[in-house]
Amino acid sequence: PVYVSPDSAPPPFLHLAHDRLTQGMLLQTPSTPPPSQAAGREIARAVIEDALAANQGYLDEVQSSMVLSAYGIQTAESAISHDADETVACARQLGYPVSLRLSSPDVGKRFSVGSISFDLGSDDAVRTAAESYISRFRERYPDEELPGLVVQRMIRRNDPLVLMAGIAHHAAFGRVIRFGAGGIRRNIHGGPTIALPPLNMSLADELIGRSGVADPIANAETQGMSKTALNWLLVQLSELSLDLPEIEQLEINPLLLDDQGIIALDARIGIESW
Repeated sequence: PVYVSPDSAPPPFLHLAHDRLTQGMLLQTPSTPPPSQAAGREIARAVIEDALAANQGYLDEVQSSMVLSAYGIQTAESAISHDADETVACARQLGYPVSLRLSSPDVGKRFSVGSISFDLGSDDAVRTAAESYISRFRERYPDEELPGLVVQRMIRRNDPLVLMAGIAHHAAFGRVIRFGAGGIRRNIHGGPTIALPPLNMSLADELIGRSGVADPIANAETQGMSKTALNWLLVQLSELSLDLPEIEQLEINPLLLDDQGIIALDARIGIESW
């Protein structure tokens, strides 16, 4: 190629380099799934089929946890309750302290009834919080049935990275894997980065490297946190997206990463008949 000046050469060169990288990525193949994955796939499919039979558009927290756990993704123990007595019983079974919030796929509705109650350490504290949620829900939504309360065992981690990961539909590319910052920082650094499934460990690593949280994750590795667990989780989400087309959307947020590993605290899974 011939260019009028040196300044005009870099853009086409970068296009060629990007094309070479893209062609290499397209030749990547996912690793062979472990034998246990077939059993996990059947467990997750059974959960989704039961939910569809019950005309659910979204899985509740316990169902979502079952689907993720079936693919080896660690989740926080949780239960669904529908009155104060049942909430206390669930908290005792899970073990104190616990957190409590409304069970609803509508995040706005959750916060209109009340934000999450953390570190509830006794029967009285749980009962008071449950009665408060129930009362506010009935006051704000008198014509609706209480969807339940989520009782979750508290997860204590020392300064973890707060991330998000999920599955979504892209207007141009179809189903994609999303990854980025989680919690209140979700839309910082340009929002989540996307990749096309199927992923293997190398492609998952490339997705993380393009994300706005690449530097914090690199710094975390120097503090004893393993990125391998995060790569593996993204590969599992890729497998899940291919195995279960009924899942229209999935978002794990927050997803905590620290030197103890990675754990999903909350997941929102939308489903539709295929």
